[in-house]
Amino acid sequence: MKYKLPAEIEENYQLIGIACHQKDFKLAFLFNSKLKFSFVRTKNLTKFSKVKEQTHEFSMFYWFDGMNRIEYYLISNRFQDAYLIDSMKQLDYFLVIKTDNMQIDLNNMITELKQTPEILGVFNIDESSFKNIQNLIQDLEIHITQLNKEDKSAEEEVKKNFQKNKITRGLKR
Repeated sequence: MKYKLPAEIEENYQLIGIACHQKDFKLAFLFNSKLKFSFVRTKNLTKFSKVKEQTHEFSMFYWFDGMNRIEYYLISNRFQDAYLIDSMKQLDYFLVIKTDNMQIDLNNMITELKQTPEILGVFNIDESSFKNIQNLIQDLEIHITQLNKEDKSAEEEVKKNFQKNKITRGLKR
């Protein structure tokens, strides 16, 4: 009997917009306590503005749900007078959810968040109504790839230093 494996795993992205005047770390804490997430701050997402000819950094938090294999990114939409997504200035944050062929109950999550007094509004953003979602996803993927490269090079540096210290300690004895 032959089994046929799928050619590739399809990744689904879902986007939730959040209106909230809390600081980024407080909102991440709310997610952690209310929804039992484990957000951790990561390196800021950078975006170059052609209009202002400068780079802006948007705060970002990350959590990987290993049991369900779901990645969550909480990204600020504002940096001083700039926006990550100009067409959605009314939103303060985006929750990007990346899944591998698995549907999650967004309605339940949105309902939980709407009941939180610190959050002013939560909106499920439909891909068809948001033209630039692919640009956001591509920027996010590039950013994550860069972070992974930096982590690997830092890990290699630690290994080199460990080996170097191990050899020098052995020579001193």
